[in-house]
Amino acid sequence: MKNRFLGIICLIYSAIIIYVWTFDLINSFLAPNMQIYLKLSLIPMLILGIVFCFKINYKFKISDLVLLLPVIMLIMAGDGNLSIGFAQSRMTSISNKLEKREKAEDIQSQVPVDYEIVKKDDKEKEIKVEDNPFEDGYYFDIKDPVYSYLADYITYMSGARVFDGKTIRFRGFAVDYSEYLQDGYFALGKYAITCCAADAEFTGFMVRYDLSKIKYGNWYEVEGVLKEGIDSEGYTIMTVEAINVKEISSKKEEQYVYSCYSYGEDKCLELLKYDLTY
Repeated sequence: MKNRFLGIICLIYSAIIIYVWTFDLINSFLAPNMQIYLKLSLIPMLILGIVFCFKINYKFKISDLVLLLPVIMLIMAGDGNLSIGFAQSRMTSISNKLEKREKAEDIQSQVPVDYEIVKKDDKEKEIKVEDNPFEDGYYFDIKDPVYSYLADYITYMSGARVFDGKTIRFRGFAVDYSEYLQDGYFALGKYAITCCAADAEFTGFMVRYDLSKIKYGNWYEVEGVLKEGIDSEGYTIMTVEAINVKEISSKKEEQYVYSCYSYGEDKCLELLKYDLTY
């Protein structure tokens, strides 16, 4: 049995790959553009498992038990879905926040003298909307292939200010963002994955709404209007003035979103219909 230990481990890994592939759990661990590498590894893994089990004379060492760690981690991971609480520690990447600050400072030095970034103690003005601003559809109807890109662009990029007053619809789970936002706001979004679940990061939109009607961790669909807002540090961001908010089932929504290229280059073409300037 000791001589076949490596072979058994290889066969176990092969079984894991087959399992997550067959039951469509692979999306909970890897971005679509990375999945091909895992699938391609299945054949050599099976071959090595068979060879080690029946051809190679292997001497077992206690240190080889480390090879079982991925198996243990898979068992602990369950279906691979991250908890909603995980978003609290990854709500905003350092690069995004630094980029937002740099752009805010750059804007201050370039705009006319009668313009200044809104201070956090300024009184916010209520946005006026039509009786039914969604009658002709939504300017931004956010779908998964462009979710991550548009969430970051609309929220942080200065070029998004031209969309002030535009309608938007999107879905996600609610997160307490009170340390970063003014009172009356929460974040609604999903987990963005570049490579695998290990680099998952919360991405979404900052929503103003009656917080007594929001339960953090639940899933909602929001219809609203974009408007300029401010974070707790006084920097300008784009927020969503929610008009309609309805709770939805998480079972019908993907928890993870990826770059548009992960869904296929044609999905990125949707971004061309918007005038995204930097």
